[in-house]
Amino acid sequence: YLLTEKVEVSEKRLYLPENEISFLVEMNETSKLDGSETVITTKGGKIFEVHYPKNVSDSALKKISTKIQELEDSIIEGNLSGIDLDSFVRRMLVDEIFSNIDADRNSSYYFYSEGTNTFYAGPLWDYDLCMNNTPPTWEAEDNPPNVINAANLPWYSKCYSNEKFYTRLKEIYKEEYL
Repeated sequence: YLLTEKVEVSEKRLYLPENEISFLVEMNETSKLDGSETVITTKGGKIFEVHYPKNVSDSALKKISTKIQELEDSIIEGNLSGIDLDSFVRRMLVDEIFSNIDADRNSSYYFYSEGTNTFYAGPLWDYDLCMNNTPPTWEAEDNPPNVINAANLPWYSKCYSNEKFYTRLKEIYKEEYL
């Protein structure tokens, strides 16, 4: 947590307009929740905690839930037109390069802005269990260094198999990491 700022919506961090359909959510597992959160569960079993808006109305929650389900459905169908491709590619690259064992299941933030009608992956957060910094009781083969782990995760595997995504992944990797 020393390399990133706390994730929050504000003019100087992540700016989102105040309306019923702009939102910030965090993908988590039930073990990370204490029951006081506003959560959405997709048909695929992904759990999202709503961080913004803070006091979400029932009608806004329904709209947010619908948007998140539409995101999951499009990713599963291979249609990535509703996502910011570069932010999803960069998230996957960071998760992969740092062997983030929480990738695509815990502490993964996404935001949607009604103004752009686009989903973004980020801001980045919670990389304390990366680079094989896992408890000794965890199996080493959970995250072997010679396997593209992110490409085997539910959403990432669908993105990774998309030709446009894969092409952009190679371009960004070459431009920013080599």
